Amino acid sequence: MKLVSIVCALALVSACKNDKGKGGEPASGGKVASCLMESMQSCREYRDANLAAGTDSLQKLCTAVVSSAKFTGTPCPTAKLIATCTKPEGKDYFYEGYMDPAPKLEESCKQGGGTFGTK
Repeated sequence: MKLVSIVCALALVSACKNDKGKGGEPASGGKVASCLMESMQSCREYRDANLAAGTDSLQKLCTAVVSSAKFTGTPCPTAKLIATCTKPEGKDYFYEGYMDPAPKLEESCKQGGGTFGTK
């Protein structure tokens, strides 16, 4: 599982641009998209620079990782949320039933340079 997360993060980092629109605002115009992986009790949310180049590559990556994953133009759900991990490439949401407990998620998040949060 961790290998999948690492591969996803690396792919997203390399695909992301830091394009800015007028006035230094993100070129995405405040849009949001997400990849909900219900079978893995997790979701990845994208905003700002991640969406500046469009969503096609993110959508393909979403379903390549988990074929049953759902890519939408909406934020990740918050029902049954146990923790989040925010990184430049996106925000990961973890739900009840996720394979790792919150302390392990926190350690993994911080080791990866992320900011950990609980509900």
